[in-house]
Amino acid sequence: MNEVKANRRPTHYIVLTFPQPSLNAKDWKRMVSNLRRRVVEGFPQCWFFWRLMPEKQRGNPVLHLLGRLEDDMDVNDVQEMMTGWWANLLGFDPALVHRPVDIQLVTGTHERLFIKLASEEPTTRHTAYHGAWMKLGRRWDVWNRKCIPFDIVADVKVKHQCHEEIMRVLIDRVYRDIAEIEERLANLTGNTDYDRLSKSLLVKRQFLEKLQFRGDILIFPGDDYMDLARETLRDLC
Repeated sequence: MNEVKANRRPTHYIVLTFPQPSLNAKDWKRMVSNLRRRVVEGFPQCWFFWRLMPEKQRGNPVLHLLGRLEDDMDVNDVQEMMTGWWANLLGFDPALVHRPVDIQLVTGTHERLFIKLASEEPTTRHTAYHGAWMKLGRRWDVWNRKCIPFDIVADVKVKHQCHEEIMRVLIDRVYRDIAEIEERLANLTGNTDYDRLSKSLLVKRQFLEKLQFRGDILIFPGDDYMDLARETLRDLC
């Protein structure tokens, strides 16, 4: 999202709820794909980042869209059209459901929305949808990637020696982070902190695996690792 050109930032933030969601995660993904087809057919130049996120209390899926329609259609007309599409796809009466689709025009809140869309996922362990979330797989992607106005954020030439050192430093840091989380988990049982740390441990292990098998590609999951990489770049490049 940070690669989107500053003068072409998202104009629409759309939140769609599932009034009576299935317990099968494949049904959720099918609805997202079906909606994508309708939106792209209706607005060929549009583009959106999408993410499925659990509602905090009940754990039911909520679809978040952030992007541009590239059309000057009135937001109320877009609201009515999208509500009709969503109701048709999911098979509910929009008159009987309170605001199943919520559309906001985006003005000066891009950074806040970027953070929200990239935030940590709430736990679903205590909900009826926990099993479905565990089988969901990919929870986000983009619609109509070819139309997204990406731009270079930074252009840095990294020497081979420097690249190897960055990878070594990152892998060492992730190993230490994993060891610290495992030590903290050893002293916790069955509470919110345990769930949060367990998820963090899984993410760290997945990132470590990516670092070890991605070859020449540099990937960073957060500001702490980015600062570490920048420091190494300054020292060696």
